[in-house]
Parts: sequence; structure tokens; C-alpha cells
Amino acid sequence: MTVSGIDATLTLPVANVASILTETISTTPPGSVPALSIARAAQNTRSAQADNISAIVYVQVTDAATVTLSGIPGVRFTLPTSTAGLSYEIAIYDGTAWNDDYEGPFAGSGDTVTVPLASGTTTISPAAPLEFALYVATTGSSPSPGGSPSPPSGSPTPSPAVSSSPSPNPSPVPLASPGSLIFDASSPSSQALTVTETGDTAAFNAAIVCSAASPAPSPAPSADFVAQITPASAAPSGATPATFTVTGGNLLGTCTITITDVNGAIATVPVAVDQTNATISTTHRKH
Repeated sequence: MTVSGIDATLTLPVANVASILTETISTTPPGSVPALSIARAAQNTRSAQADNISAIVYVQVTDAATVTLSGIPGVRFTLPTSTAGLSYEIAIYDGTAWNDDYEGPFAGSGDTVTVPLASGTTTISPAAPLEFALYVATTGSSPSPGGSPSPPSGSPTPSPAVSSSPSPNPSPVPLASPGSLIFDASSPSSQALTVTETGDTAAFNAAIVCSAASPAPSPAPSADFVAQITPASAAPSGATPATFTVTGGNLLGTCTITITDVNGAIATVPVAVDQTNATISTTHRKH
């Protein structure tokens, strides 16, 4: 889904029934939903400590029937500008007000903000679609356009001596691509996962933890697992990134891949293995 240079890729948990979900993305609120703002956020939420809320993009997920997902969807946002120095959060609309304490904060990486799959349940119905927004909350007032007032005329006031020391460079972290993976349980397949890190040529270690949906199928399928990753360790080679292979199995469920560098910095990648007949159709809304 793309609008105004913003791309959103959803990772959906397992559904309790076969469903056709429709996803829309926009820079304005969908339908009759009010715009996200401090005034329209629920009381006693995170925005109470903020001076301003800036909604970046709105996402709506609808279904013609009622469907319950076995988790909270994940989403990977790619923005047209760098995310450096900003903290991003997810607000959800509950039908009457915005709840800006829903998920976050999340730090961006490059131009990407990744919201991983989370535990819980999500119910979507024709009367109650899933509606959420990616936003940035800021505190403090901006300096006035005129800057600091001039000192009164008279004898000049000597400027105080200022000493400074250079700020340490932030430690690099692994960057995994793609930021999330989806497989079809009825047709196991493999996808490549690449990892890079600025200035790092050492090997990365990979681990995966999965949670299978219940009840387990009987008899056991041939690919009796949710997902697997190989090898356990991979290193970049020149301009070629470290490459892992992720394979989806026949079991429905979700997984989290953890990539660790030599300094202990990590990157996580959510994985979903959906049921056979779940179809996701995407529509774009442009403004």
C-alpha cells in the first residue's frame, strides 16, 4: 500500500475463519473518523505529556464478515524522509476516540519504521474495522522566529567561554531486509533474508522462536513446523550482504527472528504463516 511516497506492508496473524481483508492507506482519516490530535485523544494517554501530535499516515483494515486474528498485526512503514532522531508510535481508533497508548514508541532505521506482530487478539467486522495511525509526539516549544532578544545598549557584555567535546557516534545496529515475512502454509516455500550493518564485516547469528496455532493438525504434515532459518551464522562478503534462508512450513503460526551482531546489537523480523484460503486484497486511496 502506498500513498504520498509512504509505503505500508502489513503482516497479519492467523485468522479464525477464511477471510478477505481489504487494506487502505491515506494521509487523511478514513470515512467519518476524526483526525488524530491531542484534543481527540482519550484522556490519561501518552499525548497528555506531549505538546503536539503529528499523524503521518492512517491505515484501515476491513472485512465483509467478522474475523478474529490471533494477534495484533505488524506493519512496516517506509517513509520518504529519514527517521533519524524521531520516535514513532501507533494510535488506534476505538469507535469514539483515539487511543495513542496502543503501541510504541518505535525507533526508525534509515527511512523505515517496523512495528512487529504482538500477542493478543484483534477482531474486525463490517461495523468495527481496524483503524490505526502512525504518529510522532513532540514536547517543548519551538524557538521564536526572531531568536533571542538583543541585550540593552551600553557596555558590551563579554561572551562566556564555551567548551565542548565531540558527541560519540551512535553504535551501528543490524538492518534486516525484508522487515517482515509471510508464508502460505499450504505451499511451503523459502525466502532470502539479508542483513547489513555499517562498518561491520563480522558474522551475524540468527535464531527463531515460533508459536504454532492450535489445534495441531492430525496427522502431522510433511513440513511439521511453522518456519525455520538457515544457516545459524552468516557473514557479509565485500558488497554482498549476509544472507539467510527462511523456510515456511505447513503449520499455521507466527515467529520472531532475532539477528545478533558481534557487539550484541540485534534486529528482529516478524514471520507469519497464514492459513491456506486466507486472501489479502489491497486497495490504494490517493489524496
